[in-house]
Amino acid sequence: MLVRGRRSRVLDAAQARDMARRRARVRLVELDTGHTVHETGPEEFARAVDTFLAGL
Repeated sequence: MLVRGRRSRVLDAAQARDMARRRARVRLVELDTGHTVHETGPEEFARAVDTFLAGL
């Protein structure tokens, strides 16, 4: 995606899935929230973080 002649730093879902598939031991979590995940889906965000931390 181009934004005013520069490459956007926005990672879309397809790119994230592709990146996760290419890396060992990576688990992609997709949440049905807005851009500020921790604000628009705090419970889902907390669950995902808790799950990640439990696996360390």
